[in-house]
Amino acid sequence: MKNIQAKTFILLGATALTLSGCGSSATSSSTDELEAKVYYDVYVPLEDKPQSYICKEESIGDENNATLSTMYRLNALEGEEACESYAQTWLENFNHEDKPTINPEEQQAGLDYINLIREHIGLPKFKHNKELEEANRLHVLYLKDVYDTFGVNMTHYEDNASYPSEYYRGDSGTDRAIASHYSPTYWAGGDISYFVNSSIESIDYLLTGIYHRQALLWNWIDDIGIGVGKGEESGFHAEGQFFGIKDDNRIGFLQTISPTMIFFPFELQGGVRREYNGRETPNPLPDISGWTGNPISVTFNHYKVRSVEMTSFKLYKVENYNDETESGDETEITNTRILTEATDPAERFGRYDFALFPLDVLESQTLYKASFCWNEATWNETTWTEDVEAKCKEWLFQTRE
Repeated sequence: MKNIQAKTFILLGATALTLSGCGSSATSSSTDELEAKVYYDVYVPLEDKPQSYICKEESIGDENNATLSTMYRLNALEGEEACESYAQTWLENFNHEDKPTINPEEQQAGLDYINLIREHIGLPKFKHNKELEEANRLHVLYLKDVYDTFGVNMTHYEDNASYPSEYYRGDSGTDRAIASHYSPTYWAGGDISYFVNSSIESIDYLLTGIYHRQALLWNWIDDIGIGVGKGEESGFHAEGQFFGIKDDNRIGFLQTISPTMIFFPFELQGGVRREYNGRETPNPLPDISGWTGNPISVTFNHYKVRSVEMTSFKLYKVENYNDETESGDETEITNTRILTEATDPAERFGRYDFALFPLDVLESQTLYKASFCWNEATWNETTWTEDVEAKCKEWLFQTRE
């Protein structure tokens, strides 16, 4: 580690994690003009893995004007028993996790690796789902079969008319998930990487592709199925991660326990990949051929902010860093490109997504500082106006050899 006196960086490995959550409470409102009604609220603690719940009887005013609890509200006719039944079912579904079955050791290593990254960012962990595993297994076999037979990489898609295969299960990710008996609320899809040696290497490469990184760091899903496949004749090897979400109530819960700002590389991350190989589909830099630096990305949790206006996004090389003063000699990296919703060529970014691409490959074993500044608007329920606050976030990371 060069030019660093005492700063400790986090080197990732395939280990299990525990997730830090946060507490929450729900309140109800009432008015004298409205007839009081009785409702049962389901309270599920906002913790890593909720283990308990409370069914609480409340007298409130109009249902539409009441502040709903975190999870669900049942009317008095359904009663406390129905409330407890709903809460118990929700908890069992939320805490359920299947064991990998295709190549358990390899799959578990990939799952632990991405969950370790999500833990350091503050995101809820992924839980392995057997239906998504099956959908992913068949999709990887389809990709292998089509590649071996036709020499074509189909990536996220299947086209049985043009490239028939016995492993075909549907054109879209959602179709394939449903065919494997997974019932997504409205979406399922995944990431695929080719010619890699392990699930950890697959995830490592996918995190350099800005659009695939977004999927791996989404804050509103927690089901994942990891699959692997090899083509013996061609040397084809694909690793896939397949995501899904079943329960609309779960989406809000996951976003609630996720941080306001999701950025990567994360703070004090060591061993960061230096490069992006320019091969992501779609390509965020279609006019540039060859390698660039690994992008720095920022995404805001729209569940917690009303709007975000970026004011600056910069990257610095840091030399002679002193841990006591938390400073060093900084040189701004100016040969960069910033992607926002307005400048993203693939139109995949939303208004809460930002990325900075160093257009030169980052230096090895080097300390960098990212700086992101923005105006953040939140809603003031007392004054019924927007409160706008100027904020900045700076963080360090270090590249690998």
